[in-house]
Amino acid sequence: MPGKVPEELFWLLMELSPLRSEKVIRALKDFLVLGYTRKEVCEKYDVSYGYLSLALKRTRHIDDIVCQLVKYNKTNTCESICEK
Repeated sequence: MPGKVPEELFWLLMELSPLRSEKVIRALKDFLVLGYTRKEVCEKYDVSYGYLSLALKRTRHIDDIVCQLVKYNKTNTCESICEK
């Protein structure tokens, strides 16, 4: 996953995430989109390794939920909880 996430997808995931720290988001972007190592981004943005791991876990969880939603909508009619 490091360095393999398209930038547009990254920003969409950040819109859905509870993460608000600019330095954590920048560290995640450098890791997931640009391919820097965890050590490099933690040092560059002064983010603890443990907190970066937690932010990655949350981001992966959001990505998993989005994938499940896509699969759901492919197998069912395009149902919505909101009226259009």
